[in-house]
Amino acid sequence: MTTRPEDDLRDRMVPSEDQRRIAAAIMAADATVRVVIVPIAMPGKQVGFWQTGQAVFYPNGFWPVRSDPDHRAARDAADETAGRYLRGLEHVGVSAYCVIRSNGTFAVYEGIFDGSEEE
Repeated sequence: MTTRPEDDLRDRMVPSEDQRRIAAAIMAADATVRVVIVPIAMPGKQVGFWQTGQAVFYPNGFWPVRSDPDHRAARDAADETAGRYLRGLEHVGVSAYCVIRSNGTFAVYEGIFDGSEEE
């Protein structure tokens, strides 16, 4: 059976189980934390396109968000971390960050770092 790209995207462009578990623990320990933002790196990916079987990596990093300024800083830090991870792999791709909410839902956004040296 062939996996449809939209199903593969839904199943793979997600935070890892560890990222979800640790984010939940951070929010449970501090009620002022609204969301936790984490990095995701996708070597070889092109912005806006999904290929079935796309590699997805989860660099270390957790940024608790308590306010709007925290959100912008956390988003930028997670995105930059994913970009640095791609550079470490010596592979151009797409950085991403994931916003994990206290109810367990999440949203993944493509970032601006592609792992190239020009960044």
